[in-house]
Amino acid sequence: MTTQDRLAALNITPVMLSVRFRAIVYTLVIPGFLIGYLPWKLRHFETVTALPFALIFSLMGIALCLGGGVLIFSAAYYLARRGEGTPFPLDPPQRMVVAGPYAHIRHPMVVGLLGVLCGQTLWFQSANVLVYTLLLLLVSLVYVFFIEEPDLKKRFGADYRAYHVVTPRWFPLRAAPRQANLPDPPKQD
Repeated sequence: MTTQDRLAALNITPVMLSVRFRAIVYTLVIPGFLIGYLPWKLRHFETVTALPFALIFSLMGIALCLGGGVLIFSAAYYLARRGEGTPFPLDPPQRMVVAGPYAHIRHPMVVGLLGVLCGQTLWFQSANVLVYTLLLLLVSLVYVFFIEEPDLKKRFGADYRAYHVVTPRWFPLRAAPRQANLPDPPKQD
């Protein structure tokens, strides 16, 4: 049995495999650098004084890191699986994704990244990581408002505009109602 036969038996085409591979690489490398390596290096440039209730802050930080990480990987999975693309802006999804975390918020990757960074700020009790988190928040806001959302409106047209109306940008403060004019995600599972 050849590799192509094995992939066909698993219902995986080489093109799908390459999209998934690219999504994994982009999800590990870019966020890994932004929320792994840089905060780890930044905390070494300061003297950390233990705060009162340090253990509670650390545990809350770990919980935020885990939750943000789950959100990041879940969003990347849906971008690759349903959107046939990656989280990387230069290799975006070919189809609009309205499933998984995207059914509840429009930018789960950004929310996940900032969740991990806020968690690291608490966990490490680091002023440098806090400043870095605030800077990344500012950059993310500018990127989402002025680059990503206009691009999504242009690429996906009326479908994205309808999704934009019913789905909150950052926090699922209300249940996102399914509208008749939203595209249904294809059945692939």
